[in-house]
Amino acid sequence: EQRAIGRQLEQTKERFEVGLLPITDVHEAQAVYDGATVNTLENEAALDISFEALGVITGQQHFQLAGLSADFPVRPTEPADSASWVEFSQNNNFKLKVVRLAMTAAEKRANAAKAEHLPTVTASLTWSNFHDDGHFKKKKPLPRETQPYSIDDEPTVFAIRMDAPLFTGGLVSAERRKAYQQYIQTQEMHLLAQRATTQQARSQHLLVQTNAARVKARSQAITSAQSALEATEAGYDVGTRNIVDVLLTQRGLFQAKRNYANARYDYLVSMLKLRQVAGQLSPEHLANLDRWLDPGLKVNRAAAPGSS
Repeated sequence: EQRAIGRQLEQTKERFEVGLLPITDVHEAQAVYDGATVNTLENEAALDISFEALGVITGQQHFQLAGLSADFPVRPTEPADSASWVEFSQNNNFKLKVVRLAMTAAEKRANAAKAEHLPTVTASLTWSNFHDDGHFKKKKPLPRETQPYSIDDEPTVFAIRMDAPLFTGGLVSAERRKAYQQYIQTQEMHLLAQRATTQQARSQHLLVQTNAARVKARSQAITSAQSALEATEAGYDVGTRNIVDVLLTQRGLFQAKRNYANARYDYLVSMLKLRQVAGQLSPEHLANLDRWLDPGLKVNRAAAPGSS
């Protein structure tokens, strides 16, 4: 945009120097060019910030990326109804699963703390086998004789023990109440997570549908802006339009192209977020998206880190 308007500005200055245009046209063209320069600086700064954010995620600096192919398909969601996506999210959302598991664990802890009041019954069964044999000498009658002996014993002991926490200073009761309140807390957290997940699924579904329609509308806007520029340039050639009209219409065309690119980006991000909320975002989805990146469409970083 800045380069195209800059060329128009140079042509305007040349026409002024040969007396074909008044100085006011030069000043107006300069004002449009200055506005384009500001837009360029702002966009370059935003691009650098995005590259920095990407570096935080990947752990390395990036200076060039592949752009999204012009053939990237923009379609409405499948299934098209939001109710299906809400159902997907309630069953598969990972954050909701974590909260649900935390609630189950808290319930088990509450039941365990409640059981501390109950008596504990312990039963044991012990069986042993004892055998001994040998000889012993008789003292009488004389002469002393030896006589063999044998002992077999199989004692069995069965015991039952019951322990009851009659009084522990209130510790058991306090732990039981604490565990139960923690369980109630996780129930509320689970309910809140369910509501938030439902809201996110519906919102992201609506965004995908809206952004898909925006991409189509922005594409048509480029065609309209191109036609408007051609008509304005034709009017300028015959003297019915001035250079400012041409520059403003030209800037409108570049704005339409930016809006189209932003709409495609918004659609892509909203689709990824919808799949994430629904618990359906997988490495296969990212690999499929990577195939739509065109190395020929280079996105270069505006400035290297540390440069001024």
